[in-house]
This record gives sequence, structure tokens and C-alpha cells, in this order.
Amino acid sequence: MESTNPPPRVLCTDWPPPSDVSELPAAAFLISTLWTPGQQVTIDFIDNNPDEWKTAWVEKVVTEQVQPHVNLDLKFGNYGEQADIRITFAHANAAYSRLGTQSTWYKGSSEQPESMNLGWLDEPRGSFMWAGRVYTPPPCEWCSSNTNGSVIIHEFGHALGMVHEHQNPQGGINWDVPAVLSYFRGAPNFWNDEQIYFNVIYKYDSELLNASDFDPQSIMLYAFPASLTLDGYATSANAVMSPVDIQWMHKVYGTPEGDPAPVILDEDEDEVLEDVGEGEDGEVDEVEEVDEVEEVDEDGDEVDAPSPRHNPVLLWTGVSTITLGALLAAMGLAR
Repeated sequence: MESTNPPPRVLCTDWPPPSDVSELPAAAFLISTLWTPGQQVTIDFIDNNPDEWKTAWVEKVVTEQVQPHVNLDLKFGNYGEQADIRITFAHANAAYSRLGTQSTWYKGSSEQPESMNLGWLDEPRGSFMWAGRVYTPPPCEWCSSNTNGSVIIHEFGHALGMVHEHQNPQGGINWDVPAVLSYFRGAPNFWNDEQIYFNVIYKYDSELLNASDFDPQSIMLYAFPASLTLDGYATSANAVMSPVDIQWMHKVYGTPEGDPAPVILDEDEDEVLEDVGEGEDGEVDEVEEVDEVEEVDEDGDEVDAPSPRHNPVLLWTGVSTITLGALLAAMGLAR
């Protein structure tokens, strides 16, 4: 039976980085979080005897909705603690992932064995089929309005190097800072002001990112109510990768065989950017702009009304900063 009250789900936050992270140059560090185009990235589930429907659902979503857009070999298998991406379902109502190759931190270690937690899965109602077998998830206590695994796509966006869209330095949200502070001091986050600035208000140093304009359709954008902005602007949680998200994947990792360049329309849906072409050595040629079009490439992280996925706005944040750009951007876990 579905509950009318959603569980308390907290916004993505960052895990403490290894002790030597402050010694790394920030820009080089962020570059190093991107996987090598074409490489195999191994993935495994590290819980003892996880529910079969959960592992099947994650594999299905990643294989059908992430893999086609990224020139990497996302390989599920019995890799155990040596997997590049190590998934647990242990922490209920929490979802987070390390950024890119930071997933390999603590590989083989019991200190922080997982690189990703999926505390809910945005699973379908009823049954689904994967690898020739039918799976039926149990009835959910509180069912998300998204049933396509959107939280899985979001967290794998992080695992591929994408950050939260609300912390994109290229435009974006005009926060009502006192309202934001008041909102996130309360339940269910209970953050202090430093945490709120870090997780919501501060943006990435633009020199650390390869980002374009704010993308309101990005899978990496959370939903925020209009009451938190000065201009009454609200955002919604998106369920699938936007054309700009896909374009970013192509730009960073190269275009996978059979995945056409996305068509990106302007807000009137009548002016289109030319296809993104690949130059030598997988470099992406310039995009010819026909008219002004909002687009983004790698940023990312609740609606008018609280998001059905994170209700009320419980943020899992990426690494954002202004004055602390180098150190904070190096902190690995995004949610």
C-alpha cells in the first residue's frame, strides 16, 4: 500500500577525501576524475545477498539508459571489492556516488567499501524483464512518481564525472540566501550554515569545470521550490538525461557507435545547434550556434512542491565552492 508521506531523504553530500587530497592541484585533480575514453569500468554489488530484483534493475537501467551514450565499457561482474564502482543498497533513503575515477578510492578497503549507495531505485510498478527473466519488486512503502530508475541515472552521472547542475557557475539559480539558510537548517537536513553554503549556495570555480550554460533539463538538477529564489524561479527534478547531458558525454568520452549526436533546441524549439562532430584524436569540433541556446556539459544537483523523489528537499550535493575551490572541489562524493 502506498504511503501519502514520503520518507525523509537528504540531499547529496560529500564524503571526506583521502588525507593527501589537499596536495593535489585542483584543475589536474578534476581532469583525473574522468575515465579514459573507451576503457572498461568494472561494477559490482558489495552487499551480502542483495535482492535480485535490485541488482537486475540497476543493470537494466545502466545498460539501457546510460551505456548507449558514453564511450566506456560499463561492465557488471563478480569483481567484489576490486570493482571500480562498488554499489551498496545498505543506507535507506540516501543516494550518493563518488565523482568519476574517485570511485576507485578505497578500492579493496573496508574503510569506505562502497563508492555508490542506492537507497531507493525509482523502480517500476509491477514487473520488468531483464536478461530474459521477469522480476517483480515488492510493493513500495512510498512510491516515487518516477519509475524509470532516474536516481540510478543521476548517480551514474556522478560516477562518470558529472556534478550537480545547481552548482554550475555559468548562470543558474538566484538564491534567496536567508530563505535557503532557514530551509536547510530544518528537517530533514539539519545543516549548519557552512554545510548549506557548501552544498547549495556556493558554485564550482569555473576554471575547474568544462561547463556551458545552466541546463534546466539536466538529469543532474534537483528540484527546488520557488520560495528559495529571489525571482520566484523553481526547478524540477528531471527523469532522463537531457540532450545537453548526452552532448557532454560525447564531448568528454567520444561518441559511442550508433548514438547520434543530440539535437538541442532553443526555448522556442525552432532554432537548433548543429551536431557536435568529432575532430582528430576524439576531440570535439566547435558547436556552431544558430541562436542563443541554454546548454551545459557536466554540472549537476529538488520543485514548486517538494520533489517526489526527494521530499521535502533533502539535497545530495556535489563539490561546490568559490573561495575554497581547490580543496572543496577535490572532495569526492556527490549525491
